[in-house]
Amino acid sequence: MKKGVIIAALIIMLLIFLSKMKKDETNVIGLKFEGPQDYINRLKPIAKELQVKTGIPYLFILAQTALETGYGKSSLVYEAGNFAGIKAKSGQPFVTKMTYEYVKNPNDYPTRDKSKDLYDAKTGKTRIFLPQNFAKYNSLIEGLTAYIKVLLLPRYANAFNYTNDVNKFTDEIWKAGYATDINYPSKIKSLIQTIKTKYGA
Repeated sequence: MKKGVIIAALIIMLLIFLSKMKKDETNVIGLKFEGPQDYINRLKPIAKELQVKTGIPYLFILAQTALETGYGKSSLVYEAGNFAGIKAKSGQPFVTKMTYEYVKNPNDYPTRDKSKDLYDAKTGKTRIFLPQNFAKYNSLIEGLTAYIKVLLLPRYANAFNYTNDVNKFTDEIWKAGYATDINYPSKIKSLIQTIKTKYGA
């Protein structure tokens, strides 16, 4: 199936799913989750449908978005409909937030908070804290669709050789450059276990 057809099918599926939610839950402003269990309960059905449509393991979707948003508590969710820390492209609406990145040459980032620089001798990289522009979406459906479109980019293609192994899938997404945090895969894997054992996903 062509990628464009997959995206169109995803949009239709998301519309059907969101039509079953309370009307105010489809709006970006005011989108709230009561805690981890509420987040998992509300995102699990859509994550499972996305797995069927795309092959992306539903536990990965739940764990990655939980990590990126603090189980939906991040202001990126209710201010920007951004579930996965997606950076804004040139000309795209955005919100600016402080975030950590791991880089080789911290001096290339003059806007960083230098007091928070932390060098890691093992990797030769420095963790820096700096403002970044994150993509802002007009609705929940737009944000979730954008997230899936990112995972379907060619750079992440190798991960889809491991759709039956969520841990390997996670490793490949990180290797392809989704995040600079050297502990990103282990954080997601830990959340996968928590989501399975504590929240019954």
